[in-house]
Amino acid sequence: MKRINSKKRGVAVVISTLLILAITAAGAVLVSNMIDVSTITTVSQMPKSNIAANSLKLTSYDTRDAATLSAIPVLNNKFDNELCTDRCKAFSDNIPTSILGDGTDFIVIQVWNKSVEQFAIQNVQINGILHNWDSETSGITFDASNDDSSGKYPLAGKFSIIPSSNSIPLTQHPSKNLNPDEEVRLIIKLSGNIQPDIGLGSPIEVLINFGSNQAAEYHILTGDTK
Repeated sequence: MKRINSKKRGVAVVISTLLILAITAAGAVLVSNMIDVSTITTVSQMPKSNIAANSLKLTSYDTRDAATLSAIPVLNNKFDNELCTDRCKAFSDNIPTSILGDGTDFIVIQVWNKSVEQFAIQNVQINGILHNWDSETSGITFDASNDDSSGKYPLAGKFSIIPSSNSIPLTQHPSKNLNPDEEVRLIIKLSGNIQPDIGLGSPIEVLINFGSNQAAEYHILTGDTK
């Protein structure tokens, strides 16, 4: 009897071991399948833009250290042989010629939406520093003849959008959206975080994020107009 009981216990141990191995294997397969499904779902749900990378074209710019940028009488930089950024950060929101303290300088970039899709200018990077759209400028007449914080011009580290022609009044866009075949100018007030100040003749790296999978990249020169 003892020998029979011993055999039964041996068989039971073997069966238990096999069951444990089977459960472990089944669990591993289940976890693996869950990971695979999760990965596939995550990848398939990643948003893909329908906007082509070449939909935005740079058509002109004005980076002069001068008056009447882009032929706008109320848009003037200070004559100091540089585009002031870091040195002017203490009063960065002031206009560049302010008697209360020099603000950072402006640059103007003209771009054209040559696609059949509407898109938004999400942000602009100048030499690696982010500049966002200034919503306070929405629908406000542009005027950078005096210091202001009510939206007459974009504050430092921001930009506003105006028409490509100097209409009167020169009204800033109500949003950052560009319609198909629309050409506009971006008035960018340089951030005081750009270091060092940008000397005349120096290159400026411009990255414009407009919703495409790839930002539009341009290289322009300081003190130049095209």
